[in-house]
Amino acid sequence: MTATAPTPWTRLAGVALLYAGLSWGAWHFFNPRVVANTLPALSEGSGRVFFLASGLALAAVILGGLRYAVAIWLGAWLAGLASGQTLGISALLACAAPAGAAAGLGWIRRSPAFDTTLPDLSHYLQVVGAAVLGAAVSAGMGHLVLLGTQHTSSGDFLPSLVYWWMGDTLGIVLLTPMILLWRPHRQRSTSRHRVIEGLLIVGLMMLFGADIHLGLGLLVNSGLSASIQTSMSQAYWLFMYIALLAVRVGRRATSAALVLAAVINVTGTYHGVGVFSQDGSARLVSFWFFHICLSLVGLSLAFHTHTNHRLRKALARREVKAHRELSNIEQALNLHTAVAVLDGDGLFSTVNEQFCRASGYSAQELVGQSPQQMLFSGLQDQTYDQAIEEQKASGRPWMGEFANRAK
Repeated sequence: MTATAPTPWTRLAGVALLYAGLSWGAWHFFNPRVVANTLPALSEGSGRVFFLASGLALAAVILGGLRYAVAIWLGAWLAGLASGQTLGISALLACAAPAGAAAGLGWIRRSPAFDTTLPDLSHYLQVVGAAVLGAAVSAGMGHLVLLGTQHTSSGDFLPSLVYWWMGDTLGIVLLTPMILLWRPHRQRSTSRHRVIEGLLIVGLMMLFGADIHLGLGLLVNSGLSASIQTSMSQAYWLFMYIALLAVRVGRRATSAALVLAAVINVTGTYHGVGVFSQDGSARLVSFWFFHICLSLVGLSLAFHTHTNHRLRKALARREVKAHRELSNIEQALNLHTAVAVLDGDGLFSTVNEQFCRASGYSAQELVGQSPQQMLFSGLQDQTYDQAIEEQKASGRPWMGEFANRAK
């Protein structure tokens, strides 16, 4: 018995529930009102500085069209209700999410050649542009609702707006490329040794990440823990792991590792542990800039490496085709035309079978010898020979008839 494909309503419901889960999770685990006394100096909007649900929203409308805007609104509305918002406020705020996704989709659709499989860096950068615009629309609409319903003051409006925009932008930059790259489509399968190599790199990244950003002390007995946990600069170890994944394994592994690293990092940051917890009230801003840079650098390197591999394969295929065509031309020439190639000193370097047959000499006898010495008959005047020499000196082939002496 084979499974039937999900109906559109099933997909819409699935997107709505997944959006609601991601949105509620962000507010429940990373909201200063929930994580008590960890970020007392920051505004309420800072709870959205890491918001993966926005990445899901943009990926849904890119792959399924604007019909998924209804599912996104429903998911945002359910998440608002689960977070304690009133029915009306939750319904109004939920409009911001599909509006931002629609704005991002509009940006992407400016280019009719956009490919949802993200084959190269230019398509990935279009997603980044959509993140900037879509997050601005979502944050602006959401905060106008909060201001109009007097749920935020004019003094807190701008800081909260910026945090909202930062969270939605980071969520799209992290999650949307991962969904587009990992969705089922025809592509070359990854070899087993690459999978093993990728798992080892991700395992090491998680080991260091646990010490750097969660303070779990997994390396206490290794002699490395003190230097890793006390220095902000040690956070940049992540760049090495992401670069290794980008070059050695590929785009899909890199995108997944970026999301995993961000989740580990933001967990420690919001709970006051790890390297970014040392950064005072600017800890979330530092976290955001770090992971925006890490994502842009890591995936840009992955796309650049992927494009280079693809171009090298295309070049190899063209070389094989050109060699085959050249071989066919050479065979045709050998059947019907006498061909001789001279080196820079005017000596035979290559002769074909027809030339040997016409001259009576073998290739071994002719190569390295002068045409005048081997074939000169004296039947053509000096002007004729001079014209041939001038053509040869210019680097262009000469074609014509010789009155030469055979062996």
